[in-house]
Amino acid sequence: MLRMVPVVLSFGFFKIDFATRLFYGWFGPRGIASILYILIAVHQLGGVEGHETIFSVASLTIVLSIFLHGFSAQPLAILYAKSHPAEKS
Repeated sequence: MLRMVPVVLSFGFFKIDFATRLFYGWFGPRGIASILYILIAVHQLGGVEGHETIFSVASLTIVLSIFLHGFSAQPLAILYAKSHPAEKS
């Protein structure tokens, strides 16, 4: 949830409604690369005490995030589409 804040705020200079900001915040940039970042940090630091725990918690968080966002994709997309009908040309 905390990662949504910078995404929502980054639209500050654009005329985009709050629902769209939240939608992009929820489905926008995600961090599966966080696993790689942890591995790089541990390698560069020459090992960190408890790095297995850090890696496990981060990996579990990312996997749960993938499932949560996957299961919420269709219902939230339908809800968003209802509140933002396509313009007819």
